[in-house]
Amino acid sequence: MQSGTTQREGQGGYAGGTGSVFVFGVRLDLLLMEDVLDRIGRAIDSGEPLTITGPHFSILLQAYQDPNLRAFLNGCSINHPDGVGTALAVRFLHGIRCVRLNGTDLYQRILRQYPLNRYRYFFLGGDETTVRCLRESFSRMGYN
Repeated sequence: MQSGTTQREGQGGYAGGTGSVFVFGVRLDLLLMEDVLDRIGRAIDSGEPLTITGPHFSILLQAYQDPNLRAFLNGCSINHPDGVGTALAVRFLHGIRCVRLNGTDLYQRILRQYPLNRYRYFFLGGDETTVRCLRESFSRMGYN
């Protein structure tokens, strides 16, 4: 599938590249990795700041109960579905099989394409394990 396209398969849909859906009141953007990277590149060229999140299912459940978290997430530039639970929620609630962007994979690609010495990044993991995995992964890439 090419970047920026949506394809239908059978009764359920398969989405990647276009559109958004809401799960528990949180907007999830159905984007492919290349779409996210292109969006970042356009933002860098224009000087626009971006806030990118990858809410997994437990974050969506927290946002359902916390209007401040829900408002924050909906105000972000991009919310990519992260985690099997989030992908399943999109499928069951909307009949769409979405592309799940693994957060660590996406953020590694962002760092390779847009190095730290030119841009500022802030990473916040869902739990200590996530933060540790990100730290170890970025350390292997040569970032401290």
